Amino acid sequence: TDDWPGVGLYRSEVFFIRHPEDHSFRKNEPSFWELVDHYSRLIRASQGKPLTIRTFDFSGSKYPAYFARDKIIEATNPAIGPEMYLLANADEQGQATDENSLHFKGFNYLFRKQLRAIYFAAGLVALEPTEKKELVTDPGKRPINILFPMISSSAKFSLACQIAREELAKLKTDWLKQGDPYDEEITLSTMIETMSAVNEANQLAEQASSFGLGTNDLKKALMPQTSIRDASEITADETEGTPPKLLSLIHLTAQAAAKFGKPACLCGVLASDPRYVTLLIGAGVTSLSVSKSQLPIIDYLIRNITYNDAQALYQQAMGLGTAEQVDLMLDREYSRLLFGENALWSALKVLSGLMTNRSAAQIIKIGQDFLKRQTTAT
Repeated sequence: TDDWPGVGLYRSEVFFIRHPEDHSFRKNEPSFWELVDHYSRLIRASQGKPLTIRTFDFSGSKYPAYFARDKIIEATNPAIGPEMYLLANADEQGQATDENSLHFKGFNYLFRKQLRAIYFAAGLVALEPTEKKELVTDPGKRPINILFPMISSSAKFSLACQIAREELAKLKTDWLKQGDPYDEEITLSTMIETMSAVNEANQLAEQASSFGLGTNDLKKALMPQTSIRDASEITADETEGTPPKLLSLIHLTAQAAAKFGKPACLCGVLASDPRYVTLLIGAGVTSLSVSKSQLPIIDYLIRNITYNDAQALYQQAMGLGTAEQVDLMLDREYSRLLFGENALWSALKVLSGLMTNRSAAQIIKIGQDFLKRQTTAT
């Protein structure tokens, strides 16, 4: 259908880990031409609408078999720096420049190949006739955006952009035949998912085309016992809830983006949780990368709140002390929006379109709890 706004975040590492045909684990990295074919299909499927491709983001629980897990863990150690794909940056002659570069050169090689494939695929699709190109109506937003994960500073973001420019230059000059396609209109953006990136949010907002807020990793960064970024070492219970401190980081980052007129898109699991929609808008988030199954209910909620109400809810949350208190407040607000006096019949219309996914059960339970409280009160 044409009633979807675009792809808010495409997690590219999955293609590096598994074969798309049978989902089996890869034993070898995909070739350049495999990547070009894959990204060409992705760009065509986006129908000319905004598409954000995050470059690969491996961790100790999410990595390809052709890289050793120990090396992944070592590369994501904050003492070295979380941007594993930048650790092995080479000089102009392609030679590794230090011990880390020699040890981690495979990541940088893969990163460069991925960037080159995206540029080539975008140029290839741009030459194809299509009836969908006119769907991109926002002149301030390019159709394709590359998002760099785990950036820790403005200097590291500048380095990532430099590498992207180098790979684009290779397409223009000696790597491909004269006349081969490439797309130099792709924008470059950064994830904000480390504390150091939050601290340099203003500098990053000045350079980047947009922000992608990664609340999953930011939440882990707030845990003092977390020294290595490895999701397999942290249980789900430890990351549940949204502490006010995390909300303040989201607000601080969104403010920096707004100062330079840049979008701030929230990409973590919170973006697809309907309870948090009002709160995130109040914190300054300008867009949400939402799972397809949650689009109807989140669309309904956004249409039934005001920005002033969202800001008030954010201020109320910032006055609370714990994640549990924030969640209780959000449950009450969510119930009011869905099952309040003026919202009930509209909410039931939304529910009719959600009966095939787990959101329906969640919403029904909240509605039942709300009705029980109403009955008890009367």
